[in-house]
Amino acid sequence: MKKINRRTKVIIFTIMIGVIIIGAYIAGILIPDSGVAPDFSNTKLPPSFSHPFGTDWLGRDLFLRTLKGLSISLTIGIMASLISGAAAVLIGIAAAMGSRRIDGIINWFIDLVMGVPHTILIILISFACGRGMKVSCSAVKEYALAHNLPLLQPVSLKDEAFLEELRSWKPDLFVVVAFRLLPEAVFSIPKLGTFNLHAALLPQYRGAAPINWAIINGENMTGVTTFMIDAGVDTGKIMYREQCPILPTDTAGTLHDKLMVMGADLVEQTVEALIEGSVEFRVQRSFIQGAEVLKGAPKITKEMCRIDWNKPSVQVCNFVRGMSPYPTAWTEISKEGENPLTMKVFFAERLSTEDYERLSSGRTVVPGQILSDGKGILAVATADGAVALTDLQMAGKKRMDAKSFLLGFREPENYTVK
Repeated sequence: MKKINRRTKVIIFTIMIGVIIIGAYIAGILIPDSGVAPDFSNTKLPPSFSHPFGTDWLGRDLFLRTLKGLSISLTIGIMASLISGAAAVLIGIAAAMGSRRIDGIINWFIDLVMGVPHTILIILISFACGRGMKVSCSAVKEYALAHNLPLLQPVSLKDEAFLEELRSWKPDLFVVVAFRLLPEAVFSIPKLGTFNLHAALLPQYRGAAPINWAIINGENMTGVTTFMIDAGVDTGKIMYREQCPILPTDTAGTLHDKLMVMGADLVEQTVEALIEGSVEFRVQRSFIQGAEVLKGAPKITKEMCRIDWNKPSVQVCNFVRGMSPYPTAWTEISKEGENPLTMKVFFAERLSTEDYERLSSGRTVVPGQILSDGKGILAVATADGAVALTDLQMAGKKRMDAKSFLLGFREPENYTVK
């Protein structure tokens, strides 16, 4: 099907409105007064519809016949006038939202009148998790079921029956978010291709955990990227990128939420550009500047979440933020003669020089040693100072702040972490 550009869409939309109004006027002329519709012949019009010399003019006839035609149309069930009115209101509301929104509403109106169907197909992979190893029901699946959207949930993306059913849909485009490597048998099916939303500024941070690693590495800028999927891991041609600053207080969770909203808008922009054929594809190496070194974002395992207290304070804080709230940084806290306990750390900040000197009291402090006033500060020594643990959780206990934790944790200075 030939693509329709924006100018053509606006012309079609305008013609539709004109046809509806003219049709209503003609109906007012041709259809006799038979009681089907109200009689407007004696209607008193505002002065603006009368000729200045006092004689009713063509505008009055035009208005009344059009009004009669619209009334007849509504009475016999022809709702085109209502559709045009609703579309006009929606476009008026959307005017302040940018041209892309207006295009989208015009597309919706044209498709509604012309009967062009749009179907969203949700594809999920079944996997077992948890202690019972049961197949999970994600939020996406719950949404699809609640809104009666078609849903495919194969055990394997290479299953022939699944692939055959997928091809039968004759899809135009696949959109992939937060997913593993797709086989070519899947991403090559749509005629417009398959694109992915990645939570980083590609080609940096290719891999499964870009949000986590950007914070762990102390970056102050990240973003989202849409790119076409190919046989490599996050190596396809880039369409759009949008930057997002990383704040010193950001965690993987807060940054995820910001990128989620930004990414949704970028996906919409990408879909519209692909349909209109206005997208520009760029190879990823064109974004590499000079001697820039590419950093990866490999999958994070549980052992990788263990805190190394021998690193500088800034690196420890970045590590904790990059793992919070999931998969969560952890350490072991122990007292001589007792078994170590696991402690999760959700947030930490560098301990001020003043507090460090006060709590250490001139003693030699080694990494992993706990410094505390027993009231509101629970800190752990690092390679160049100490970090205060402000949000933590002991194994089997609730998550809490340092002050609440210290209420039930006596003599913290007699413990060490490793």
